Amino acid sequence: MIEITKDVFEEIISADEPTLVMFYADGCKPCGLMKNHLESIEIDHLDFMFCRMPASQADDFIPGTPTTVAYKAGRKVGMLVGLKDKAAIIKFLEEMRAA
Repeated sequence: MIEITKDVFEEIISADEPTLVMFYADGCKPCGLMKNHLESIEIDHLDFMFCRMPASQADDFIPGTPTTVAYKAGRKVGMLVGLKDKAAIIKFLEEMRAA
């Protein structure tokens, strides 16, 4: 999982490959658990770029942390709000492939 900042956000989400960005807050325990889930499934979903960015740097409204957003060619195609289990994340990734 790549740690990104606001400075490279637009470049990252505009990539050819689908991108998943987890927005987090320091000290957020669910954010740490979500990061662990994403890192554990990342190896099986190499067609996605997995990133994380502090929610405080987001230009878009982030309804809570963690919030995980899928982007394709610079446009938002899906969002997960809150801590999700691995099965829900994998289902989300499969849906985002088809979006």
